[in-house]
Amino acid sequence: MERALLEASISAGLESVSVCFNGPEDAGKTVEIGETEITVLGPSDRENILSSVFEEHSNDSDNWGRN
Repeated sequence: MERALLEASISAGLESVSVCFNGPEDAGKTVEIGETEITVLGPSDRENILSSVFEEHSNDSDNWGRN
């Protein structure tokens, strides 16, 4: 279901980030959806990666729930 949601979002013109989080058993895998390659990260990477994703994909319209 996640794949279908991401494919629909990309085809609608939304920008995706190239990381996702899952359990440790999937950490390090990559998934290709269309032309987008997504790296699967484990729980231990979450805090460091989220900070950098917020910085790289900042948006003045507060889509991340932050001001």
